[in-house]
Amino acid sequence: MSHSTSLSPEFAASLQEIKTLRVYPEGSSLFERDAPADGFYLLEFGRVRMLYPTPMGWQVFSIRDKRGEVLGLAEVMSREAFRVTAKASERTGAYFVQRDKFLKLLNGSPDLRLQVLGILSGDLDSLYDAYRNVRWKPGRPRALEKRTITNLQE
Repeated sequence: MSHSTSLSPEFAASLQEIKTLRVYPEGSSLFERDAPADGFYLLEFGRVRMLYPTPMGWQVFSIRDKRGEVLGLAEVMSREAFRVTAKASERTGAYFVQRDKFLKLLNGSPDLRLQVLGILSGDLDSLYDAYRNVRWKPGRPRALEKRTITNLQE
């Protein structure tokens, strides 16, 4: 994905009281696909691979490594399970923001709700760009070129 989903300084400051730093060793999961989305994550340091399963194994579709990037916000807002797995590629620190506390914070702030909408819109733009740049291989339905997605053998 080309778009970096990060919070504005004002938004980040509003989360100060409700976020908790968690540190993940290399190879551990921040969250797993199909697990309940009980909160979202703000990357503080390290690198996270965003993975999804395919019949050929796990596929990486995004690597996040910028401080302040938001992981899992769409699932929190939609009250759905996580759609992907997020794994630390190296020692990684991420702030966890619990869903119920976050939604309570949003109820009192129209400005924050607009910023969430902007973040989610940016995510949608990124997904569209990634989809548009995918090249389908003839003879193999829905198979992607290796330059777009890296196959991980696990």
